Amino acid sequence: MPVTNDNGIRIAAEASAWLVRLIRDEPAPATALALHGWLNISPNHKIAFERITQMWESLPQAAQSTRDKLHQ
Repeated sequence: MPVTNDNGIRIAAEASAWLVRLIRDEPAPATALALHGWLNISPNHKIAFERITQMWESLPQAAQSTRDKLHQ
């Protein structure tokens, strides 16, 4: 199910907050447990978290590509 409504925006924001929390802090077992609980609430949570994680992981590649184009 596409995430396009206000609920989808909220879920995407929550997924982003989870990613920031995992990146910023050393994930404690309680944090991992809470994340898994959140992910299991809805398939949309899993989709949103996967999307934001993929976007985060693609940023270094996008930045390098931009730098390469600027230095041509």
